[in-house]
Amino acid sequence: RLDALGNVEDHWYTLVNPERDPGPVWIHGLTSDVLEGAPLFPEVAAELSARLADRVLVAHNAAFDWSMIAREYARASVIAPVEQRLCTIALAKELRLPLPN
Repeated sequence: RLDALGNVEDHWYTLVNPERDPGPVWIHGLTSDVLEGAPLFPEVAAELSARLADRVLVAHNAAFDWSMIAREYARASVIAPVEQRLCTIALAKELRLPLPN
């Protein structure tokens, strides 16, 4: 969470056990062994909801990230708290920044 000047006020980190194959380990480095002891999404959903409520979710490739998060909220029968998202890929394209992906 950032303050009005863009300074970090708070941060939170947790792994989540997806209860399935973690997918492309070569991208994220998260193996089944690493995720085995992590909490399940329903165990962290309330904390994540509190942290996301009334916030803008900013992510690189936000559509993909949000689809994964929203799916977990649906599986947990919890309403997803995010109404606004900002994708840094889309933003960089819009601004035509000469930066690598």
